[in-house]
Amino acid sequence: RRKKFVLRNRMLVIGIIAVLVVLLAGFIVSTAFAVRAARAHAEAVTARDETERQAKTSQAVSDFLRNDLLALVDPYVAQGREVTVRSFLDAASEKLEDKFETEPLVEASIRHTLGTTYRNIGDFASAEKHLQRAYEIRLEQLGSKHAETLNTMDGLARVYWRQGRYDQAQQLFTETVEGRKSVLGTNHPDTLFSMNGLAVLYFSQGRYKDAESLYENMLQISRRVLGEDNVSTLLFMGNLATVYRFQGRYGQAEPLYVKAMEQSRRLLGEEHPDTLYCMQGLGMLYVAQGRYEQAEPLLLDALEVGYLVLGAEHPDTLASMNGLATLYIARSNYNQAEKLLTDALDAGRLTLGEAHPATLTSMNCLGRLYYKMDRYEQSLPLLVDTLQARQLVLGDEHPDTLESMHCLAVLYTAKGMLKEAEELLVKALQGRRRVLGAEHPDTIAMTADFVKLYETWGKHDLAGQWRAKLPPTEAAGEQ
Repeated sequence: RRKKFVLRNRMLVIGIIAVLVVLLAGFIVSTAFAVRAARAHAEAVTARDETERQAKTSQAVSDFLRNDLLALVDPYVAQGREVTVRSFLDAASEKLEDKFETEPLVEASIRHTLGTTYRNIGDFASAEKHLQRAYEIRLEQLGSKHAETLNTMDGLARVYWRQGRYDQAQQLFTETVEGRKSVLGTNHPDTLFSMNGLAVLYFSQGRYKDAESLYENMLQISRRVLGEDNVSTLLFMGNLATVYRFQGRYGQAEPLYVKAMEQSRRLLGEEHPDTLYCMQGLGMLYVAQGRYEQAEPLLLDALEVGYLVLGAEHPDTLASMNGLATLYIARSNYNQAEKLLTDALDAGRLTLGEAHPATLTSMNCLGRLYYKMDRYEQSLPLLVDTLQARQLVLGDEHPDTLESMHCLAVLYTAKGMLKEAEELLVKALQGRRRVLGAEHPDTIAMTADFVKLYETWGKHDLAGQWRAKLPPTEAAGEQ
């Protein structure tokens, strides 16, 4: 009967085995790091004692897996109830309560891995619960500079980042980077990994220069220490390409994306999240350049595989939905774009919350779509709400907030609200010049909107002044 159960539930069993492998692998890696840290810091604990502690922890974890968790998928125990990876994790969480009251470090090890797995499947509330408790235990038992404590700090910071809680994430990422530099050294892979987390946070905060500086430094170290084709090097390469893309430096972004994508496909496979990230990023770069035929297959594949690997409600999948919808808007495929954006917005509101940056991206895209479709009354509340939320969550000069100002100003022009449009356009232009620079494509693109505003308003002299600033190709189109 067990053999038949395995055959009927092959994907479930593979998923659960993967969770168990991650659990065990995590303890093996933790043991290795802890022993190295102990040898380097003999004043804190002897390497022998640390090894013995880790051996006992690993044995306790092994017993927990074998006796408490594997039984959950036994058909004699499950008795026909559906068992999923999430239900497996939930059951493991329930069985963990009060089981290791006298062995807190065992509890911390299990909670750390459960929290990491919850984070990877997009359940950030459950992830936070486990990682917060693991961090508290390890901080109390091992201290703030122990390798295991730093590992959990890094994991909890990533949850905060995923939740859009950027201030809390920044504090933990900063502490983790400094701690790992002190304990492991700047060139250690774990230190670079935490630096990557901090750089991603800077990018999410709209601090593109800070992210760029950190990524270029990390990439240089990673190439020298780990090698050009190391998976961490490829991750940093793809992330730096994204920073360049958002800075409008398309020529520098493309070769990095292409190399990172091709090598990730070879080393990690077509369905690995890092490969999907590069496919999505390169596709969006092509959209920004108007290379729609090259963009579409990349964005379609990234979304299709994202559905399969990450699930329909994972933030990365929602980003892929927004990206493909952006392409459809550019190609005037409005009905297809609307379906994607309404689905993404519903999922974002449900899983991430109304004010999460990813949800606000879907709202802004949908508002922009309705403007394109001349459905102004549907566009207006979406764009107004998005701008207000972004100002509150991200600040007045975050690039996303400036984008919302621009979109709402364009809508105001179409609705004849010309004074309001001018006020927002001027504010958005000034902000983009400060934050992105006068030569950024988004800054330059606003010129045509000033021309349209002043022509609509009957202020032809001002319209002419702005028309003179148009790039040559757009100026020719105006004639």
